[in-house]
Amino acid sequence: MFKAASKKRDEILTKQPKLKQEHFGFKSISQYWYLYVADRTALPVSDQTYTDLDMDEVFMFADRTVSKPGQQYLYSSIRSIPETTAGKEGQEKLIQQFADDKSLKAECILALAELNKPEAHYLTSLFCKDYIKKPKWFWVVPLLALLSCLTLIFGILVPKFWFLPFLILAINFAIHYWNKQNLYEYGVSIPELLKLLKVAKRLRDLTKKRNPELDIAIKKLDSLSKSLFIFSLEKGLQSDMGQIAEFFIELIRAYFLIEPILLFRSLKKLEEQKEHIHQLFQFVGKTDTAISILSLRSEAETSCQPEIINQKSISAKAVYHPLLVNPVPNSLKVDNKSVLLTGSNMSGKTTFIRTIGINAILGQTLNTCFADNFSMPLLHVHSAIRISDDLMNDKSYFFEEVLTIKEMVETGNSSVNNLFLLDELFKGTNTLERIAAGKAILSHLNTSGNLVFIATHDLELADYLEDEYDLYHFSETVEDQKINFDYLLKPGNLVNTNALKILALNDFPEGILNEANKLAEQMKRK
Repeated sequence: MFKAASKKRDEILTKQPKLKQEHFGFKSISQYWYLYVADRTALPVSDQTYTDLDMDEVFMFADRTVSKPGQQYLYSSIRSIPETTAGKEGQEKLIQQFADDKSLKAECILALAELNKPEAHYLTSLFCKDYIKKPKWFWVVPLLALLSCLTLIFGILVPKFWFLPFLILAINFAIHYWNKQNLYEYGVSIPELLKLLKVAKRLRDLTKKRNPELDIAIKKLDSLSKSLFIFSLEKGLQSDMGQIAEFFIELIRAYFLIEPILLFRSLKKLEEQKEHIHQLFQFVGKTDTAISILSLRSEAETSCQPEIINQKSISAKAVYHPLLVNPVPNSLKVDNKSVLLTGSNMSGKTTFIRTIGINAILGQTLNTCFADNFSMPLLHVHSAIRISDDLMNDKSYFFEEVLTIKEMVETGNSSVNNLFLLDELFKGTNTLERIAAGKAILSHLNTSGNLVFIATHDLELADYLEDEYDLYHFSETVEDQKINFDYLLKPGNLVNTNALKILALNDFPEGILNEANKLAEQMKRK
């Protein structure tokens, strides 16, 4: 037995820092964010930006949490850009505590593992959702329970009235099984609450966390835990008791209406403790997230803590996309300007824009960037990279893009500094109007403390924006009938284009190629 426990302990500790090889149920993982945090954060990462930057995959890479509350807290952290750097000091202090004390980190990981089952995701329902209410007729339930006791005694004392308990049982069974659905709704979350309380107490003792509010929350829920025994009993019976014993216990519960009476009494008490439950959830989530960030940094190829500055500037040295295998690091520094990127398809423009966006978000939320060093101001991140038609509402691609860009323009006028990430602005319309509208909008977005990163094939935009935007490009070479991409960011506008060479490599008819080259030369001269 001791050998098995030791083996399980070693398995948990070995597994924790590594990438998770498990199913990520984002519907459950994101519950805390959508039910509680999203409406309360001033600078949320929108669904559009989250999708554009493939943040589900980034989350799966970053997630080294042990517990399900920790996983939910980490998810909400990544989607909540703070307005100040005030919270970073406390987070880094906790991370450093675990870095300095490996034994403490191991014991905390083992404690957090108590909340590793999927059922622990449902803890959020205990403080994010309204509880079910007693129906108006519920006053009859205690009376029926009392009547059950009286008729049972009467049936024993006066044998000819033996049938009375059975009449009551029929009525009580109907109420008992009506209540089953209510009980099942909390039959998962409340046993996990008892575990949460146990884990929070253990973590507090291990980390020597002295927080009066946390102590009060633990004390309040500790005093309540004894009255929640019915939920643990229900769970235990389903797995441990034999069918015969379970039948008789179920009969007793139904006859005396124990479950509905205790359920609504417990829910009334829990309703008063919602904030305390949330405090325990946050404490466990913050602890788990700190361990997760430490593990992420130690496992990453290169990482750094960003420098937050008070000027319109981004500086990145050897920054890379964390999801790429053998990524090519790039560096840039921009001061009081935005960035316009040119280059052919597959050369790396959009990937670089995502790289900047992902590092800007993780730098502000997890205080971690994938670079040698990274500096930036506090920025609310917005993107328009992956836009699609909304056919259900009869909206074309261009119209969807117009609405998205309009929202950015309105956001750019706010007092908050923003980072706008754009890929091929207005590609749903003609060249002349695309360039005209694009120039006007990009100039407008690049005002105040806002920064813009735009990837485009429209080389003409560079001529119009060179005073407001730093120009960079990605390029490739065509040699020996092969296209070679180096994915290196280069200063200046793209000079040599290879689209027609790529057509030739793919054996397009000579007549098409000749006409295309001739027209290209005419258009350049014009």
